[in-house]
Amino acid sequence: MEKISIIVPIYNVEKYIKKCISSLINQTYQNIEILAISDGSPDNSMNIVQEYAKRDQRIKCITKENGGYGSVLEYAIKKIRSAYFIICDPDDWLEPNAIEQLYNQAKKYKADLVIGERYLVYNDNMAKQPDRGYMDYYKIEPNKIYCDLTDFIFFSVTPHAKLYKTSLAKDIKFPHKVSYTDTILYLTFLDKANSAVYIDKPLANYFIDRPGNTNTDLDSLSQKAFNNMITVLNSLCDQICKDGKYTYALNYRIYTLCLFVAKKISSGEDKKQFINNKKSLLNIINRIKKYKKGMKKYIRAESKPKKMLKKVLFDLYFNNLTNMFAINLTIKYFKE
Repeated sequence: MEKISIIVPIYNVEKYIKKCISSLINQTYQNIEILAISDGSPDNSMNIVQEYAKRDQRIKCITKENGGYGSVLEYAIKKIRSAYFIICDPDDWLEPNAIEQLYNQAKKYKADLVIGERYLVYNDNMAKQPDRGYMDYYKIEPNKIYCDLTDFIFFSVTPHAKLYKTSLAKDIKFPHKVSYTDTILYLTFLDKANSAVYIDKPLANYFIDRPGNTNTDLDSLSQKAFNNMITVLNSLCDQICKDGKYTYALNYRIYTLCLFVAKKISSGEDKKQFINNKKSLLNIINRIKKYKKGMKKYIRAESKPKKMLKKVLFDLYFNNLTNMFAINLTIKYFKE
């Protein structure tokens, strides 16, 4: 019964934190520590957690200056002494046996990473929708140890129902004052990991469209959200091993994230900023361009026509004469 650490980054979530903490203290796997870390939260969130901590010594209340989501991950991972950790965002919650199922698979297979499915929970009616986080053309079987983690690279990067081996995350660098750094954790961790297991059951509840969370910010892609994503992509380029066994797959994933960002760019009213945004995105493309030949084999699609279209777009992005055209094409015709 090893101790499992649960990281709870806290900022302005007083309406949701009770549900989160209750789901953690009532886990069937009891040997846990809950690192509730206030990132300079100005509301009443931490007072609520402290009331729980008076009744449950497993809760550690920590307050730090505001530094953003990445600074909380960095602080917590350095502090953790347990073999494994999981992140539970404060507006989300875990199923009662989530930690037990994740840990049992980690122990059984001596896995570096265990991933479960999640429920998507919607704000309008709190309806739950199961979501496994990857496309059908990636064949990840449940309850099986994988030593080739290529397909896991294309799994959802969000922290939900992911149990990480602590020692492999110690050296990961997180930019401060930036959102979406769970992307850095997941992809750079895979660059270091040797094994993973997938559980085909929803173990976490993801409050996906809560007003004000980073996911809804990303839907509208404000300038701040765009800047954050560019910082994250540059950090990935800096940290991913240049000659590792997943270098090409990881860089192709960076490319797909570039496409995601391009789809969200809006011309808006500031034309100069619009041009600068496209140049920032193009800079990321140029940083990974040298891996083009090895990346191309990871193109997947649900049909041959769509795969062909993806290949054409890929070639346009990595050609000096057509790369800006490709970005404009994505902005104009591939809006989600």
